[in-house]
Amino acid sequence: FNCTDSKPNKTTAAVVSCLGAEQLGHEAIRRLRAKQVDTQFLQLHEQLSTGMVIATIDDAGDATYEFDTPAAWDGLVLTEDLQNTIRQADVTVIGSLACRLGTEATSAATIAAIREIAAKDTLVMDINLRPPWYDPETILALCRGGSCSRNAAHPLALFKLNEEELPIVESWCNLDGSKTRGELSGERLKRRMVALGRAVNARRVCVTRGA
Repeated sequence: FNCTDSKPNKTTAAVVSCLGAEQLGHEAIRRLRAKQVDTQFLQLHEQLSTGMVIATIDDAGDATYEFDTPAAWDGLVLTEDLQNTIRQADVTVIGSLACRLGTEATSAATIAAIREIAAKDTLVMDINLRPPWYDPETILALCRGGSCSRNAAHPLALFKLNEEELPIVESWCNLDGSKTRGELSGERLKRRMVALGRAVNARRVCVTRGA
């Protein structure tokens, strides 16, 4: 998220996650600080190790992923300081990967809570569908918001996905675009994005197209 500090026209970017309380976790924090990233909301987990991912690239250039499970980034907790900062942030970006274990993981509950407490028109959701590490119902619920708070009806300011994820999410929402291939430009793509925005409760949709 971006938080405006005491100096005019200046913002600070901060990362929120959980790392293992070992050398790898501390090295990650050191490198982020070297890049002037605010690390005050990085948590250290005493039982779980810093997350690692093995990516395997096939002959076609497509990747499959193997995640350490559970990892420290499954254990993100919602602190009072984090709640207060989210409420005041100019922009908060959430993703779907840390929700991959559903209600079994602390991070999923924390991100769902962030979805509810973020101020209107400040929330960006960037999904990352990494088979088999996602659940359609969990992701759609996170997009649309819950029903237990005053912010439940707030739409996402921006929903971001790539051209491979587009037909997948359209199929979850029973949209006709998921049945059409090769139409990723012009008015046809625009209509698909408008329909998807309505279906997932987002004011804006961004479809990235790789190269």
